[in-house]
Amino acid sequence: MFFLLGDFFISKYYLKKNNQNVGIKHNVYHHTLKKNLNVVTFFGNLKYRLCTNNFGFKISCKKKDKNIKKFKYAFIGDSFTEGLGYNYENTFVGIFDKRLNKSVNLAVSSYSNAIYYSKIFNLIEEENFKFEEIILFFDNTDII
Repeated sequence: MFFLLGDFFISKYYLKKNNQNVGIKHNVYHHTLKKNLNVVTFFGNLKYRLCTNNFGFKISCKKKDKNIKKFKYAFIGDSFTEGLGYNYENTFVGIFDKRLNKSVNLAVSSYSNAIYYSKIFNLIEEENFKFEEIILFFDNTDII
Protein backbone atom coordinates (compact mmCIF):
# COMPACT_ATOMS: atom_id res chain seq x y z
CA MET A 1 0.00 0.00 0.00
CA PHE A 2 2.84 2.36 0.92
CA PHE A 3 4.44 1.91 -2.50
CA LEU A 4 1.14 2.63 -4.28
CA LEU A 5 0.81 5.88 -2.36
CA GLY A 6 4.41 6.72 -3.24
CA ASP A 7 3.78 6.07 -6.93
CA PHE A 8 0.65 8.22 -6.80
CA PHE A 9 2.49 11.10 -5.12
CA ILE A 10 5.40 10.98 -7.56
CA SER A 11 3.14 10.80 -10.61
CA LYS A 12 0.72 13.48 -9.50
CA TYR A 13 2.98 15.99 -7.76
CA TYR A 14 6.67 15.48 -8.45
CA LEU A 15 6.73 14.65 -12.13
CA LYS A 16 4.48 17.65 -12.71
CA LYS A 17 5.65 20.65 -10.68
CA ASN A 18 3.51 23.75 -11.03
CA ASN A 19 2.09 22.57 -14.38
CA GLN A 20 5.60 21.96 -15.73
CA ASN A 21 6.58 18.42 -16.52
CA VAL A 22 10.16 18.19 -15.25
CA GLY A 23 10.27 14.49 -14.47
CA ILE A 24 9.61 11.31 -16.37
CA LYS A 25 9.17 7.65 -15.54
CA HIS A 26 12.19 5.43 -16.14
CA ASN A 27 12.11 1.71 -16.95
CA VAL A 28 15.10 0.80 -14.77
CA TYR A 29 15.16 3.26 -11.87
CA HIS A 30 11.51 4.34 -11.60
CA HIS A 31 11.78 8.07 -12.37
CA THR A 32 14.27 10.74 -13.31
CA LEU A 33 14.46 14.33 -14.52
CA LYS A 34 13.83 15.12 -18.16
CA LYS A 35 16.84 15.64 -20.38
CA ASN A 36 18.08 19.09 -21.48
CA LEU A 37 15.80 21.16 -19.26
CA ASN A 38 16.24 24.88 -18.79
CA VAL A 39 13.06 25.99 -17.03
CA VAL A 40 11.91 28.13 -14.15
CA THR A 41 9.85 26.03 -11.76
CA PHE A 42 8.64 26.04 -8.18
CA PHE A 43 8.89 23.96 -5.04
CA GLY A 44 6.33 25.37 -2.66
CA ASN A 45 7.07 29.10 -2.53
CA LEU A 46 10.61 28.66 -3.86
CA LYS A 47 11.07 29.71 -7.47
CA TYR A 48 14.23 28.39 -9.10
CA ARG A 49 15.83 27.57 -12.45
CA LEU A 50 16.23 23.88 -13.19
CA CYS A 51 18.72 22.76 -15.83
CA THR A 52 19.61 19.20 -16.77
CA ASN A 53 22.14 17.68 -19.13
CA ASN A 54 21.68 15.15 -21.95
CA PHE A 55 21.26 12.40 -19.35
CA GLY A 56 18.72 14.14 -17.09
CA PHE A 57 21.16 15.06 -14.29
CA LYS A 58 20.70 18.41 -12.54
CA ILE A 59 23.51 20.74 -13.62
CA SER A 60 24.52 24.38 -13.65
CA CYS A 61 22.75 26.27 -16.43
CA LYS A 62 26.17 27.67 -17.34
CA LYS A 63 27.69 24.27 -18.20
CA LYS A 64 28.53 23.93 -21.86
CA ASP A 65 29.49 20.26 -22.24
CA LYS A 66 26.48 18.12 -21.35
CA ASN A 67 27.80 14.79 -22.68
CA ILE A 68 30.43 13.92 -20.08
CA LYS A 69 30.34 10.32 -18.81
CA LYS A 70 33.47 10.31 -16.62
CA PHE A 71 33.37 11.96 -13.18
CA LYS A 72 35.57 12.03 -10.13
CA TYR A 73 32.59 12.34 -7.74
CA ALA A 74 28.98 11.23 -8.13
CA PHE A 75 26.38 12.30 -5.57
CA ILE A 76 23.14 10.39 -5.15
CA GLY A 77 20.26 10.82 -2.73
CA ASP A 78 16.74 12.20 -2.71
CA SER A 79 15.31 15.74 -2.64
CA PHE A 80 17.96 17.12 -0.26
CA THR A 81 20.80 15.99 -2.51
CA GLU A 82 18.96 17.05 -5.68
CA GLY A 83 18.66 20.49 -4.14
CA LEU A 84 14.92 20.71 -4.70
CA GLY A 85 13.86 24.35 -4.72
CA TYR A 86 17.32 25.78 -5.39
CA ASN A 87 19.43 26.67 -8.40
CA TYR A 88 22.25 24.17 -8.87
CA GLU A 89 24.91 26.67 -7.78
CA ASN A 90 23.18 27.07 -4.39
CA THR A 91 23.02 23.35 -3.58
CA PHE A 92 25.77 21.61 -1.65
CA VAL A 93 26.55 19.51 -4.74
CA GLY A 94 26.80 22.70 -6.84
CA ILE A 95 29.13 24.32 -4.30
CA PHE A 96 31.27 21.16 -4.19
CA ASP A 97 31.33 20.98 -8.01
CA LYS A 98 32.38 24.62 -8.32
CA ARG A 99 35.39 24.03 -6.09
CA LEU A 100 36.50 20.57 -7.24
CA ASN A 101 34.82 20.18 -10.64
CA LYS A 102 34.26 16.85 -12.39
CA SER A 103 31.31 15.92 -10.16
CA VAL A 104 27.74 14.98 -11.03
CA ASN A 105 24.41 15.11 -9.23
CA LEU A 106 22.51 11.84 -9.82
CA ALA A 107 19.91 12.61 -7.14
CA VAL A 108 16.19 13.03 -7.76
CA SER A 109 13.42 13.72 -5.29
CA SER A 110 11.72 10.60 -3.84
CA TYR A 111 14.61 8.26 -4.57
CA SER A 112 15.19 5.34 -2.20
CA ASN A 113 17.86 2.72 -1.48
CA ALA A 114 16.65 0.37 -4.22
CA ILE A 115 16.63 3.21 -6.75
CA TYR A 116 20.13 4.33 -5.74
CA TYR A 117 21.43 0.85 -6.48
CA SER A 118 19.45 0.44 -9.71
CA LYS A 119 20.53 3.79 -11.09
CA ILE A 120 24.21 3.44 -10.25
CA PHE A 121 24.35 -0.14 -11.55
CA ASN A 122 22.56 0.84 -14.78
CA LEU A 123 24.78 3.88 -15.39
CA ILE A 124 27.99 1.91 -14.88
CA GLU A 125 27.09 -1.41 -16.50
CA GLU A 126 24.70 -0.37 -19.29
CA GLU A 127 25.49 3.29 -20.02
CA ASN A 128 29.31 3.13 -19.57
CA PHE A 129 29.61 5.91 -16.99
CA LYS A 130 32.79 6.08 -14.91
CA PHE A 131 32.83 7.33 -11.30
CA GLU A 132 35.92 7.38 -9.08
CA GLU A 133 33.83 7.89 -5.94
CA ILE A 134 30.10 7.69 -5.29
CA ILE A 135 28.81 9.68 -2.34
CA LEU A 136 25.44 8.56 -1.01
CA PHE A 137 23.29 10.88 1.08
CA PHE A 138 20.28 9.23 2.63
CA ASP A 139 17.92 10.14 5.40
CA ASN A 140 16.25 7.90 7.95
CA THR A 141 12.98 7.84 5.98
CA ASP A 142 14.73 5.97 3.14
CA ILE A 143 14.49 2.79 5.22
CA ILE A 144 10.71 3.13 5.44
